Amino acid sequence: MNSKTALLFVAISQCLAGIATGQLTTIKINSSLMYKPEKNVFYKAIRQDGSTYSFSRWTFGNPSISLGLLAKNEQYHQVDFWPVSFSSESEKLLDTTTMTIIEGDKEILVSGMARYRYRLISPVSSNSWIYPYIDVGAFFYYHHINFKPFVSLSYPENETEFSIGPSIIPGVKFNIGERIYLDFNIPVNLVEAYLTRHHTDNPVLPNELRTSSTLSIYTFRRWTAQLGVGIYL
Repeated sequence: MNSKTALLFVAISQCLAGIATGQLTTIKINSSLMYKPEKNVFYKAIRQDGSTYSFSRWTFGNPSISLGLLAKNEQYHQVDFWPVSFSSESEKLLDTTTMTIIEGDKEILVSGMARYRYRLISPVSSNSWIYPYIDVGAFFYYHHINFKPFVSLSYPENETEFSIGPSIIPGVKFNIGERIYLDFNIPVNLVEAYLTRHHTDNPVLPNELRTSSTLSIYTFRRWTAQLGVGIYL
């Protein structure tokens, strides 16, 4: 084990120990405003050329819950949880004469996200009315979609995506009472690594060609502004 690997192992061990032994000190409910630009390349079958499209998406809301933990060495840790999302959608096109399904499919989607945060810089006392800080951390994202056609025009498919990456979170906290505070912060994902596994249940293909995996890496892909209301326990 080289020195860099040893330092990383020690850092991860200290973070896990801080979470496991830390005292729960705050609970916070957050709402987010997220901007996510996209650019991709797709193939046009008619024109026989490669084309590029881009779009951007603003998302408001996306509530989350944060738990603040104070370790024995006075280091502050925070874990953010987003509710696990589950949705099921089905579409059917029926023949009005025979009432048989002409085309249609059913999609099931499951996703969830969490973020670990460690208080890196806090130049003033946490009891101050205005409390600026800088956190570092890591986010974890899971997304799974299952596609099942009702007719044999296509094949059942499923795709699983797991993402992980480091974040830096500058923010400022406003103590508005003995037990209530407002927290505004801007989480920035420095790097996002996506591991995607796609499986198509196509009986024509051999088993080794039905599943494919890809690894994609992006930098500064999304920007988020987060406002939370918390209480001191």
